[in-house]
Amino acid sequence: MLKRTRVKRAAVQAELNEISGLYGGAESGRMEAETATERTHTQSQRTIRDEVALAATAKSWRLRLEGGPWGVRCSRNGRFGLGYSSERVLVLDLETREVKREISLARENIRAGCFLHNDSNMALAQRKYVYI
Repeated sequence: MLKRTRVKRAAVQAELNEISGLYGGAESGRMEAETATERTHTQSQRTIRDEVALAATAKSWRLRLEGGPWGVRCSRNGRFGLGYSSERVLVLDLETREVKREISLARENIRAGCFLHNDSNMALAQRKYVYI
């Protein structure tokens, strides 16, 4: 039975390799320049949204946050986003586009933040101290 599984897995892998060879081995989620002089960092979000499939376009949205420059980190599964500015911390549910948690820290300057092993635990860093 184990040998059959290995044979099936090898057959599927060979078929996938053959199919990927037809498409030139392009990776999903990656932009490649058409010419040597073209730079991909000059592409705007609007240009990308106009060129991708409709399903991906439906998932795009704009978030406007006030109060200075914001740093953003995503959780490992990509569902939650951690946004931090100099005095505020937000945990956003990126699928429902709702604020899950908001913390206002008066006179506390947050320089960095990240999720730990899940979205309920996070670490915030100041200039000298780290808070978990």
